[in-house]
Amino acid sequence: MIDANCVRVNSDYELMLFHRQNGSPAMNFALEYLAFFLQELPILTAKEYSPSYLRMISELTGKNPKTVRQGKPLNWWGPLLNLEREKWLNSKLTSFALSLNEGWTEGKILSREEIFHLNPERPMIVKDPFNMSGKGMIVIRPGEAVHLPAKMQGQLIVEPYLKRTNDFSHFVFPDGRVICYENLVDEKFQYKGTLFSSFGDFSISSLSFFQEVMPQKWTKFEEHLAKIIHHYGDDALYGYSIDSFIHEVASEKEIYPLCEVNARRTMGLMAFELGNIFQRKGKVALSLKAPIFSDAVKISPDDVLFDVFLSFG
Repeated sequence: MIDANCVRVNSDYELMLFHRQNGSPAMNFALEYLAFFLQELPILTAKEYSPSYLRMISELTGKNPKTVRQGKPLNWWGPLLNLEREKWLNSKLTSFALSLNEGWTEGKILSREEIFHLNPERPMIVKDPFNMSGKGMIVIRPGEAVHLPAKMQGQLIVEPYLKRTNDFSHFVFPDGRVICYENLVDEKFQYKGTLFSSFGDFSISSLSFFQEVMPQKWTKFEEHLAKIIHHYGDDALYGYSIDSFIHEVASEKEIYPLCEVNARRTMGLMAFELGNIFQRKGKVALSLKAPIFSDAVKISPDDVLFDVFLSFG
């Protein structure tokens, strides 16, 4: 148990873990209020929340949300206690090495200089292995000059640019319990929301696109999932998400088993926790900027970078 008397919400966990830098205050404010809904400790913040907003949270949750300006904080996104272990768990190099070893990807780990000399026959993605999903991702196309940001240094992941159609995750809790849910992402694969097609049924078969993929491919994926869980073990303090996706090859749906692992508190986990507060058994979605369904609760204050909604369908 971590000795703490408040919670600190740093919006960019990877930035803190790998680069020892804080996220911008505006980005922290954009998400930190979610901690009010899901635990009892005050939030360590410089932001002022209106009494009406705090009262709304109290009415929805029965909690008494408070803020403090100093204290001994618990890190909301990840523990930051065993840094070497947490870096190994969260590095995309770790998940990519497993995918390479199992033959799940045709990608490579290359240096910046090697990438400049690539002449790919099909579009490729270049990923920074120490950044959050979608941040700093570059697409290289045949016949086009390669341009990489100066901050993309060291070992970089290069993979084929696949025709992704659906994203989904499994969250593995420290006690071994596993839930499955759909991720809503933009064209850069950045998070836009989480969807539970039937809250209370957290199996793979609950995914909205489950029937679009042949049954034997799901059977094979479950074998891959077991290997991933065995590889990562069960010692992450907050658990971890295993991100996967569906892609299309010659009009047929295929499963890419391991995109990355996030061994920390995730938006998907918070969507699950928020859904448990409302106890609705139909479709439940957490989304940024706009609700997915018309029956929606805006859970963000009015003065942050983007609105966040929990909606029910």
